[in-house]
Amino acid sequence: MRQLEDAGFGHAVQVKSVDTKIQAGSLEELVDNMLLFKDMFYKGYTDKEVAKLPGILKEEVRKLPDFVEGEGFAAINMVAWIGIAWKK
Repeated sequence: MRQLEDAGFGHAVQVKSVDTKIQAGSLEELVDNMLLFKDMFYKGYTDKEVAKLPGILKEEVRKLPDFVEGEGFAAINMVAWIGIAWKK
């Protein structure tokens, strides 16, 4: 809310939470999708370290309380904060 107010929207801002999820056809695909952003999140890591990421992420995602896996899908249930603002 503060970022939108600071961006010039004043108090014409609304923030709400929305139940959502990130989903793919398998855990491997889900991790591959997460790694699309590896250059942003793992900048400075060596090639050797980056090569270990898929295995590490699979292990860690499986531990998440909101991880769900079924026939033909893998998902992480999440809550997203959505900001809506308008200028008058």
